[in-house]
Amino acid sequence: FYTESSIGIQIETCLSLFVEYCSVTGNASYDALHVSQGSFVRANCLFVEKANAAISSFYGSTVLSNECQTVSNVKYGLYADLGGTIKKTSVTQPTGSTANEYAVTSRGGQII
Repeated sequence: FYTESSIGIQIETCLSLFVEYCSVTGNASYDALHVSQGSFVRANCLFVEKANAAISSFYGSTVLSNECQTVSNVKYGLYADLGGTIKKTSVTQPTGSTANEYAVTSRGGQII
């Protein structure tokens, strides 16, 4: 996926979805994989270049991150807020220039 004007992959209100072997080149203002509204997503082998966050989870969603990587220019590797959860299922995870992981725990975000 290549976009410079919006979120790379946006998933909302989805019971179960697998995102596998994808490469996202985006915009530093938007997330590469943005999951929200109670969705459940498994991200496997996602490669990200140029994004605010490689993987983000919001509003009660759960993302399983497996073997995902940052190529370059990503601010946050994993970002969870507003009840979103990201579960790391492998050692290899996306990295960020500001933080590898950022969970806004005061608003229910968690990364485990």
